[in-house]
Amino acid sequence: NGVVRSGAVCSSTGVACPVTETVVTTETGTTIPYNGDKVNQPVLQLHNPAAVCAPATVDLTAPAVTTGSSAGMTFTYFTDAATTTPLANPAAVAAGGTYYIMGTSVAGCTVVAPVTVTINPQPVASISYAGGPFCRTGNATVTITGQGGGTFSGTGSLVINPVTGTVNLAASAAGTYTVTYDFSNGTCTNSTSTTITIIDIPNLVIHDPAPVCAPATIDLTAAAVTAGSEAGLTFEYFTNAAGTLPLANPSAVSAAGVYYIQGILPSGCRTAIMPVNVVFNTLPVAGISYPGSPYCATGTATVVRTGQAGGTYTAGPGLSIDASTGAVNLGSSSPGTYTVTYTYSNGTCTGSSTTTITINAQPVLVITNPAQVCAPTTVDITNPAVTVGSEPGLTLTYFTDAGLSNPLVNPGSIAISGTYYIHAVNATGCSVTMPVTVTIAPLPVATISYTGSPFCHTGTATPVITGQAGGTFSSTTGLVINGTTGIIDLTTSTPGTYTVTYTSSNGSCLADATTSITIEATPTLLITDPAAVCQPSTVNLTAAAVTAGSSTGLTFSYYTNAAGTTVISNPASVSVTGTYYIQGVTAGGCLTAIMPVNVIINPLPVAAISYPGSPFCEGAAIVVDVTITGQAGGTFSAPAGLSINTATGQVNIGTSAPGTYTITYSFTNGTCPNTASTSITIEPTPVLVVNDPAAVCEPGGVNLTAAAVTAGSSSGLVYTYYTDAAGTTVLANPSNVTLTGTYYIRGTSAAGCGSPIRAVNVAINPLPVATISYGPAQCYTTGGTFTVTHTGTTGGTYASGAGLSIDAATGTIAVGSSTPGTYTVTYSFTNGNCPNTATATVTINAIPVINITDPMPACLPNTVDLTAERLKTANMGGLVYSYYTDAAGTIPMTNPSAVDVTGTYYIQAMNPITGCISSILPVHVVVSSNPVIAVAASSLLVCRGEEVTLTATSAGNSITWTSPSAAGPTAVIHPQGNGSYTATATNAAGCMASASVTVNIRDFNMNLTASANPVIPGAAVSLMSSANNTYTVTGWTPAVLFPGQTNLNQTIAMGGQPQTFAVIGVSADGCIDTAEVTITLEPGDKDFYIPNAFSPNNDGKNDVFRVYGTAVQSIDLRVFNQWGELLYESKDKNQGWDGRYKGVIQPVGVYPFGIKVTFYDGRVITKKGLVNLVR
Repeated sequence: NGVVRSGAVCSSTGVACPVTETVVTTETGTTIPYNGDKVNQPVLQLHNPAAVCAPATVDLTAPAVTTGSSAGMTFTYFTDAATTTPLANPAAVAAGGTYYIMGTSVAGCTVVAPVTVTINPQPVASISYAGGPFCRTGNATVTITGQGGGTFSGTGSLVINPVTGTVNLAASAAGTYTVTYDFSNGTCTNSTSTTITIIDIPNLVIHDPAPVCAPATIDLTAAAVTAGSEAGLTFEYFTNAAGTLPLANPSAVSAAGVYYIQGILPSGCRTAIMPVNVVFNTLPVAGISYPGSPYCATGTATVVRTGQAGGTYTAGPGLSIDASTGAVNLGSSSPGTYTVTYTYSNGTCTGSSTTTITINAQPVLVITNPAQVCAPTTVDITNPAVTVGSEPGLTLTYFTDAGLSNPLVNPGSIAISGTYYIHAVNATGCSVTMPVTVTIAPLPVATISYTGSPFCHTGTATPVITGQAGGTFSSTTGLVINGTTGIIDLTTSTPGTYTVTYTSSNGSCLADATTSITIEATPTLLITDPAAVCQPSTVNLTAAAVTAGSSTGLTFSYYTNAAGTTVISNPASVSVTGTYYIQGVTAGGCLTAIMPVNVIINPLPVAAISYPGSPFCEGAAIVVDVTITGQAGGTFSAPAGLSINTATGQVNIGTSAPGTYTITYSFTNGTCPNTASTSITIEPTPVLVVNDPAAVCEPGGVNLTAAAVTAGSSSGLVYTYYTDAAGTTVLANPSNVTLTGTYYIRGTSAAGCGSPIRAVNVAINPLPVATISYGPAQCYTTGGTFTVTHTGTTGGTYASGAGLSIDAATGTIAVGSSTPGTYTVTYSFTNGNCPNTATATVTINAIPVINITDPMPACLPNTVDLTAERLKTANMGGLVYSYYTDAAGTIPMTNPSAVDVTGTYYIQAMNPITGCISSILPVHVVVSSNPVIAVAASSLLVCRGEEVTLTATSAGNSITWTSPSAAGPTAVIHPQGNGSYTATATNAAGCMASASVTVNIRDFNMNLTASANPVIPGAAVSLMSSANNTYTVTGWTPAVLFPGQTNLNQTIAMGGQPQTFAVIGVSADGCIDTAEVTITLEPGDKDFYIPNAFSPNNDGKNDVFRVYGTAVQSIDLRVFNQWGELLYESKDKNQGWDGRYKGVIQPVGVYPFGIKVTFYDGRVITKKGLVNLVR
């Protein structure tokens, strides 16, 4: 951008002069004039940012946008040229358009210029693969909406054409893949994705059904026929292998032959077509009849049977029949004529016979509940409008109960809400009863009150409403009340008692409720200030005189502030001058205005006195002046013995007696009096008594600070010690004086008063001198002695510790009668005045004492180690041992650590430090030869668990076995695996030898697996045995479940509990092995399903409402209409409601149902819900 200025340029004085500035944008050539009154306008140069694709944003704060502008500028951003609307997000502009940037220099000069933002839209497209999930065959074609011309890619092993998006289903692996479509509109790019699922061709397993007897049929739709097939299949049935001729009645096949089944997944993927064989046998004979036919559609019809008993009964849809007894539930059956089939068996085959039963329709009674009324109005249920739409010609009667035992006395004038019953009879004599609901609305109920009444004449009062809300309020003149909320303005209302009326409605009826409210007049408070007092006296604001003249019956509160928020803690004893506040409240809680009360408490005068320098010494010729702070002009007083001036407080120490005195200063400020006191002490002259200490011997010293030296002196004195009588040279160490002579002491009291200086005499005597010594250490022997060498003072005595035998007079030591060790000998002597001692050490070394333990006997080729520490114990450590072949210790052994010859050897120990040696002791060595052993087994290759006898031989020796643990020459084993077994022989010398034998197991292991684990209760499971060698099966457990005990494989339906199964196999070698497997159960309701809609239009899909689930053992299903009337009931888990009631098609709508389901695992659930009937 360029900038052109014209006009005067002001100097640095800052005088304003016109400056015109033009800003030119480079991109658009736009010129913007700027007329200002400041010099040095900034330069703003803008560059339009590069276009971006949505949803990307543009950053107008980027330096590139304003590059070239004046340095140091700050920028603000706007959406309009007038700069009145700031741009909320200049760093992330998301909409294309023209924006405006204002640059501001450091001096505060501004300039504005436009900047253009371009944000191109992204292209939009979506893709889908209609018809998925797809079977793994053929191709799947993509559907594109929006931007074309893109490319396709897929995840994993999906085979896709990148140009057309067509997926080769056969070449792709089964799975769910993400397909991505990348496209562009020439400016911006985008991508979208979808998923496609490919399903493998499902597996179909067929089991031929068991043969049945004609004319019974075979149900090829039974789960057992396709057990083991892939879960989730639905099946189609055909009469030919090509699958072109559908089987009309796969659930009731009546002709023998080969049929064909194909499975279909919910995705539409089909299995191969598989054959199934159907076989029939002949029937027994029986007959049935219903002699009461025709029947009305109510009650029960009982069958009459002849011939074969124990059969079951069935009929077409609409007839509710008990399969065991043939009894027909007429009420839950649809009107019409039905064929009932009785199916029976003679133990081998089953047969059937039929009869007809006719059920006449019950009358159609349609009830419309009468409109609601308000009490005390009544309802007429005989009005034709109540039964409009019912069958014509009905005879109607009215009852209070569903059992029709209590006729309704007044059906034309019912005054109580409730359910009543209308009984209708048609021309055939069939009847029906329907409920009719009568609703008589009650009047609304409400109460009101004004909690807190009576109220003060201020603020508002809000009602408390219970019961019906939403009413209106009213009252008499003088009470100001809000008609909607009931809130009363107490301030503008006239004091008095009023009745308030509350009118409410429950939507049908109106009712009134009343209450009363009382408003009291505002009370009066008069205040009289209390009289002033002096400290520390207090003022009682609760005194009656303070509030005299106020309204009677008031209770008062006292505060420190005019707002009445801070309560006085002690209004009966106020101790601080100030203004306080009082408020009265009536018994009804009405408050007066808060009024001030003034309290005056005059302060006491303050003063303090002292006598610096106290305590003073007795007899000092001084006069002490008092020091006064605070109130002056007072008088002084003191006890007898102290010489004091009562006007000035001056004390004469010289004329006063020793002691401590309290001086009192009495004074006043003209309003209140007060006193102050202090003490003064005059100390007596101290007494010093000196006692010479006893003489001591060198190198001892005398302690002149000992209490005995100054015993009898005044207590509490501090002493100073001198070497001269004048007391000018202080004694350096008075607590340890070591030189004989005269010294001096002075005592000073705590007050600094000193005693006269007194002399003390010290005497220290010299010590006698002597030395003693003994020769070097000796080994402990009998008869040896130590003789002392002595110098110096004689006539002393010798002593030592216990264990040393010493002559006290001569100092001679007897070694033989002493205990080995090192001792200190003390020589004690005296010169007549002072005693002294001299010491010497003497050592007697112990003789080593050893004990020898004979080593354990050794078995060749082992040897005996006589140097082993375990053979020797001693009275001391660190000994050195010597080994000999003779008792005299003259012939050393050559190999004491590896002795291999039985015999007696000898050992001696020496202490290498002292040189003392022990006695020579014998040690006995025994070295023996090993036994010989051989082992064998009765068989070296056996079946697992087969008995084997192990035999070991070793003449004259004991034998033990390890693995197994046994004693004796033989052991019996039943090996479960290959193993080595060892026997050990031990001879009389304890020498042992071992030998082993290996027994191998024939390789035979059974295995048992299940086709599924866990499974749903009730599902079939295949058990498959196998082994690592040729085998036959000899049994299965539990045996009661498996009649074919020698089958290699078994199939069994699981019950409601987990179970363990086992198979026993025998190999060609005759070895037996057992394998087992435990089958656990899935939750019983894993595949349990109750649909929420069905369409009974006979299209073969969802034509009945029923439950589904492999683990369902039994059900109890009931369906009702909107009036609670039972339409359908069944306990057959394979049957369902076809949308009819008594043969009549029911209308489209929502029908309540209840169901109780029992699973094979014993769990029972009960559910209620709604099902949609659609057509």
